[in-house]
Amino acid sequence: MIFLLAVLTALGLGYYWGHQPGPAAIPAISTPAPASRLELVKVTRQKVQGEVVAVGNLTTDPDRESRIGSPIAGRVSEINRSVGDRVEGGAPLAVITSPEITKLVAEHHHAELRYQQALASQAQSAQAIRLGDEARRPLEESRTEVISSRTELEVRRSSRKLSEQNLRRAQGLYKLGVVSARELEVANAEYTQARDREQQSRALSELALQHRSREQDIASNQAVIGPKLNALNTELKLAQEEVRHLDVIMRNLGLDPEAGGTGLVLRAPRPGTVVERSVTLGQAVNAEQELFRIVDTKALWLWVFLQEDDLGVIRVGSTAQLEAGSRKFPGRVSYLSPLLDPETRTLKARIVVDNPEGQLNAGQFARAMFSVKQARSVLRVPLDSVVIEGTSSVVFRAKGDGVERAVIEVGPQHEDWIEVRKGLQEGDQIAARGQAALEQQRR
Repeated sequence: MIFLLAVLTALGLGYYWGHQPGPAAIPAISTPAPASRLELVKVTRQKVQGEVVAVGNLTTDPDRESRIGSPIAGRVSEINRSVGDRVEGGAPLAVITSPEITKLVAEHHHAELRYQQALASQAQSAQAIRLGDEARRPLEESRTEVISSRTELEVRRSSRKLSEQNLRRAQGLYKLGVVSARELEVANAEYTQARDREQQSRALSELALQHRSREQDIASNQAVIGPKLNALNTELKLAQEEVRHLDVIMRNLGLDPEAGGTGLVLRAPRPGTVVERSVTLGQAVNAEQELFRIVDTKALWLWVFLQEDDLGVIRVGSTAQLEAGSRKFPGRVSYLSPLLDPETRTLKARIVVDNPEGQLNAGQFARAMFSVKQARSVLRVPLDSVVIEGTSSVVFRAKGDGVERAVIEVGPQHEDWIEVRKGLQEGDQIAARGQAALEQQRR
């Protein structure tokens, strides 16, 4: 007789509350053997207080794993890290040089120069317009000033002519002795004053004409400067957009637009340990190659399979104690699959365990234990009463004067007895020994 303990170990069952499902469709087969010749035991119930145990291998968190390559083709000009090095986020790993990088840096530099030139031209034109706006007088006002100055000049000219006639008449009468020298001096003074006023009005009139001419020129120039300024604004925006576009390209490649340079520095995207390096100094690389692999093992995952019956006591957030070798670590369930395997009636679960000191390794075998506070009432049978046939567990149940073969579903093992989940009822009597002979007889 093949004992269940050896078979469970061979099958690698890692559950304390695990089960071994059998093909429920196999019918019980009556065996014509008198039950009186067999040692029979009764199926009983017993309360158990225990824990759920599941096993698996530790794996890395994919979100904590980085694979680094060069975004463009080039040649490795510098290597900064080797396998086993611990790196922080942003740490340099290697430097890639490429003609594409040199060309891109030059284009960015030229774009910046065009932007600066466009900015200066736009500022100069805007300044000219602003100064013109501040200095010029309205054109209509200058035209009014011309008219006013001309009118005043005509009045002053008439006044000067009249005073000139009066002076000549006074000079004639003075020669004849009709007017006194005093009257001649008064006439001369009036003429001089009228002449000076006429000259002043003429100067003001000429200034008014100059003002009007300047306002006309400014108005004409404004018609030219306005569109020119608009063109300069458009040119400035295009140059600015070109610089911004090249900035984005360079930053996406890992280049610093402000620093320039001709080398692309590959950096670690997050902290971790370099576990793979597939590049050497001077090697030509392309954009499809993986050059470095960095893994952060400060938190690991343990994937296990839970029995359907365990779902009543294990949920997302449930805590577990993980055993890896002789060491124990706390863990927490972070995911339960929404899909139950229809054949094994098991569910995939993920347990997260912190590993800040690096005592655990990815790929390491570990066992997770969940404490169960509530006692369970289970059916129990002797371990020796169960026969393993392939993937099925079989007992021989008393029926009338004989026995029948019954396929059962078993649960965890407890020393010399084992739990029965399906296939038997409390009070059933089964063969405790002699099953091998019954099986041979059945065949």
